[in-house]
Amino acid sequence: MWNERIEKCPKCQKNDQVIPIMFGFPGPEMIEAEQRGEIKLGGCCITPGMDPEFHCKRCDYDFPDFDSQFDQIGSDEEETAGYRAPGEE
Repeated sequence: MWNERIEKCPKCQKNDQVIPIMFGFPGPEMIEAEQRGEIKLGGCCITPGMDPEFHCKRCDYDFPDFDSQFDQIGSDEEETAGYRAPGEE
């Protein structure tokens, strides 16, 4: 329900114990899902692009969604395309 695609842990290279990390104020459903081991609660403070998105229960390692990071890199390049620093022509 919570994890639409399972990422492989970059530390242990397994995906059988990887769960998503959910941020924000949790409601009862999220608290119950954490108690069942389906998700990890990441806290209420969200730092876009900086917070890990997955947790490996096997080796207790938090890691980002590498695919979305690469997507973000591409969109950053598109946003800055054509930008010239002051003094450049």
